[in-house]
Amino acid sequence: RQLQARADDKNARIQAAEQALGLNRERRRSIQRDLALLGYDPRGVDGVFGPATRRAISAWQSDQGIETHGYLDRDQLSLMQEFALRRAAELEEEARRRREIEDARDRAFWQNSGSRGTEEGYRRYLRSFPDGIYSDVARSEIAAIEEDRRAELNAQERSAWDFAQNENTIESYQRFLDEFPQGESADVARVRIDELNQHARDQE
Repeated sequence: RQLQARADDKNARIQAAEQALGLNRERRRSIQRDLALLGYDPRGVDGVFGPATRRAISAWQSDQGIETHGYLDRDQLSLMQEFALRRAAELEEEARRRREIEDARDRAFWQNSGSRGTEEGYRRYLRSFPDGIYSDVARSEIAAIEEDRRAELNAQERSAWDFAQNENTIESYQRFLDEFPQGESADVARVRIDELNQHARDQE
């Protein structure tokens, strides 16, 4: 009974030490985030210290050579926060280095593709770096190339239509339709073909 009483006393002191921290819901969420950052999964960041969070705290305590009971006191909380800040800084540095490497790859790829000023080069760049450093430039250049192509196609279509009208024959309108089946004047060309065919039948 005395042993049990002492154990109960000890557990009560351990739990009282954590209660003395006055952890509100947000601070508990912060501790859960720190645990996750340090590699101890609390199974969610909800501000509720359920069994999973207690196991995560116990695992962290064990790795620090601290008595494992799943409750935190002020010194342990400070230590955990210090470790979490250090780990966050390490992760930030790792991310910065990865960004530097990726940016270097991005710039090198641009020099070998997009910067050469061809549509295929721009498209190759965007396939590899859709959100890259030069992605806005590549999209803008492609849009300009496509606009020029449309303008050129429109000029060719206008020229072909002028020729068809000047000839004003079934053959000339058919050549126009063969070249521009979806052109702006395609429907008119079909109407003219029908009219010319009807005229030919009337002449028979």
